[in-house]
Amino acid sequence: MKKLFSFLENKLAPLGEKIGSQRHLKALREGVLIAMPLVLLGSFFVLIKDFLIGYEAQ
Repeated sequence: MKKLFSFLENKLAPLGEKIGSQRHLKALREGVLIAMPLVLLGSFFVLIKDFLIGYEAQ
């Protein structure tokens, strides 16, 4: 387990920092973060709609 954490800290963390600092990926991340509440809200209303239509059909 120690070897795994060492590998993650020494090899993958610097790579992740380099990739994460690119401005194009930052813009994509920010866009997803802004859209996520709207997606969740829409999904919630779809669940409510489907539940009510399923209840009326019985």
